Amino acid sequence: MKIVFWSVILLIFIVIGLVLISWNKPVQDREQAINFVMDDLEDKYPNADYEILSIIKNKTNGREFYNIKARVTFGADTPCPERIHVYYNYPEQGFVVHPPDQVVYNCKYCINQPNCVILFNEEAIIASHTLNGTNKIEDYIDKYNAKPTVSYDKSNEIWKVTWYSDSDETNEYYIVNIFTNNTLKNIVKMNKSF
Repeated sequence: MKIVFWSVILLIFIVIGLVLISWNKPVQDREQAINFVMDDLEDKYPNADYEILSIIKNKTNGREFYNIKARVTFGADTPCPERIHVYYNYPEQGFVVHPPDQVVYNCKYCINQPNCVILFNEEAIIASHTLNGTNKIEDYIDKYNAKPTVSYDKSNEIWKVTWYSDSDETNEYYIVNIFTNNTLKNIVKMNKSF
């Protein structure tokens, strides 16, 4: 009887030990977390452009995990791109998943921002043809099916959106410069070089 009793006690300690080991298991490799998120983004948003924006290692109740924030952009080369932010906890924490944040949608930007600051490419694209004084850009886009490219000059806090059309019907393109405070600096008309 004593042998059975001590065997049961030993078995209980082994089970508790295994549970504690798995509970305190170190967080999965950072590369595994990135691969998991990138695979999930590819599966969920196959026709979008996406990237990981941040990955932060956390520890709660002795368990390590990564908080990961990703950007997903639909229609990145269109006049009205849409942007969402998607959040992950890896490995999963067993609580409700945070729904994606809609950042830019319906050709609108600076949503719920009392003082608009243009932070993202998608916002700069929309601003470049919707701000006061950009009517000729809207006309150029509509007439020649122009596509945008975006860059940011951090030192001067200026977004540069270039609208270019491959159409043979025009030999010009436009560069729209916008300050981050959502004001138009200027529009520069350029000639295509052939």
